Amino acid sequence: MASIDWFRTKNLSSREIAKQTLHEVTLLAITAFPYAILPNKLLQDLRALAKGADLSIPLVDEVAADIFMGEFSPKFLQSAKWAADLLDGSLYAAYYGIDYSAVRSIPEQKETKPTPRWEMTRAAPGEFVQLCASRAGVPLGAWDPAINGMIIEQQQILTTQNLAALFVALELADALRDQLQEMAKLCFRWVCKRHQMKIDQWHARLTMVKNTAYAWRQMVFFLALIPERTVSDFLVWAEDHLNAQSAEFRSRFHPALKGLFVAAASSSMESEPTSQGGARRLLGWSKERHWLLA
Repeated sequence: MASIDWFRTKNLSSREIAKQTLHEVTLLAITAFPYAILPNKLLQDLRALAKGADLSIPLVDEVAADIFMGEFSPKFLQSAKWAADLLDGSLYAAYYGIDYSAVRSIPEQKETKPTPRWEMTRAAPGEFVQLCASRAGVPLGAWDPAINGMIIEQQQILTTQNLAALFVALELADALRDQLQEMAKLCFRWVCKRHQMKIDQWHARLTMVKNTAYAWRQMVFFLALIPERTVSDFLVWAEDHLNAQSAEFRSRFHPALKGLFVAAASSSMESEPTSQGGARRLLGWSKERHWLLA
């Protein structure tokens, strides 16, 4: 230890230490599990580190569909606007059909203290949650977990569920430039593997679809930050990887990959297979039986 002690920096402030730790922990989490959203418990620690580093980052928790109250706090809109600054005009925006000007036009609100449940009154839904419901094509206030899940998923799409906020605040695109394509490949492999696992319980199968759609979203985010030529190389690789899977899975999953090809060609992606040669946008929640469930 003494031989390397002179490499140590001993004059870092607590703010600099917190920022460095936040950067390293975030990099470790995203590169080790690129297909998974950051869990709420880890987000608590990241918020503490951000506070110690004197950084204001709109980190948002994963909201449970069964307890969703039909509204998002102002922090979610802030996070969506950070995503707009990073992703407007990108592959991500094309794939998910996002009009970021609509996000930017929503006026921001200040955070308020939580109201005790017994004092709550039915307030008009905010513009951001209305946009999420409109994108999902479902009504607000239905108190249906599936409908709530569809609304929450649109929020996750618009905010990128913390990826954009962290990439902007910590300048992660530069740090991960040489790893983003491989991270996208890890996501694609994980999705293919998960969808071919034998899962008998219906609820577990629904959870699998939800989680693979989230992994797919993270993959599209990573691809949106790399050059078009590299995206083209990835698509060639992904098609080869899909062709190496079982015939049944290839047939079932091909519309999802086709959708990515459509978006990469700078075409508008729709959620339903119409004139796009069967291309579909991969989402995790649906009121009807999901098209990926055989």
